[in-house]
Amino acid sequence: MPSLRGRVWQLGDGFSCHQIVPNRFDFRRTADWAAAEEHLFEESGLSFAGEIGDGDLLVAGTSFGRGHAHYHLQAIKALQRRGVGAVFAVSFNAIFQRTAINEGFPAWAYGSALAELTVTGHELDVDLDTGLARNLSTGQERKLSPVAEVVREILDAGGLEASTLARLTK
Repeated sequence: MPSLRGRVWQLGDGFSCHQIVPNRFDFRRTADWAAAEEHLFEESGLSFAGEIGDGDLLVAGTSFGRGHAHYHLQAIKALQRRGVGAVFAVSFNAIFQRTAINEGFPAWAYGSALAELTVTGHELDVDLDTGLARNLSTGQERKLSPVAEVVREILDAGGLEASTLARLTK
């Protein structure tokens, strides 16, 4: 997987699925992910929500993606449709993180290292294969743990289903 490079948007602790896409909407039955994207961050209180876009990287605090598992998929699909490149957090709701990876969306916990390395507006490059994170705005670097090979394979394939099909057809 090539490195992920983009503009950073810092989020706080406990960012829930409801703050990503309000849970008063339920797009799971219709799979209308374009409609889900229209409501992205609508109730988050983020002043910059409308500016988050293609290739941007979200750097969050603890418990990113918390909330009921029914709403994880619509939150992930809305982030993907907006073009968000990845979410890095101190910690994730485990089901949210697994669902994101299964959907081919990078969501990886790096403790507080990335939050300490960046602020909103900085350009960040994270190589998931080597674990090297570079703040391109300041020149600072951090060596982090690389993403596990099996996770990289799933992300490279575009998700768990595509990864499984590729393995079965070898």
